[in-house]
Amino acid sequence: MDEKTFLEKMTDLLDVEEEPKLDDELANFENWDSLGYITFLSMANKVSKERIAPVTVQDAKTLNDLFALVKKG
Repeated sequence: MDEKTFLEKMTDLLDVEEEPKLDDELANFENWDSLGYITFLSMANKVSKERIAPVTVQDAKTLNDLFALVKKG
């Protein structure tokens, strides 16, 4: 997944009007909660070649951390 596609998906997932940036902190998004976490994990595992461990998502602090997981897989 490329950066543009990732940010488009995260715009929808986080339900924000402006496209977020990779250096944005997850804690600043109202919709980054348990449902957002599960939704991201589901989306990431669909596009990734390898299964993404839930603990790695829990450790993420920024959108770039999440993008690295998707890009790596």
